Amino acid sequence: MATIALKTLSNTAGLVGEFITEARLDALNAALEARGLDASRIISIFEVPGQPVANAHPARYRVLYRQR
Repeated sequence: MATIALKTLSNTAGLVGEFITEARLDALNAALEARGLDASRIISIFEVPGQPVANAHPARYRVLYRQR
């Protein structure tokens, strides 16, 4: 799996989940499928730019979604 950080975070009420994955469509789709998420539960997808210098890392997607 091409997921950079496979973690789920949530707010104190447990209503919003979050995960971060590589900024590639196939990686995003694989992460959504692994969590059983469909489009109706996605709140927002933010693109986090990569850093080319000093601790270089690729661009990533930060996904916020509604938990059940």
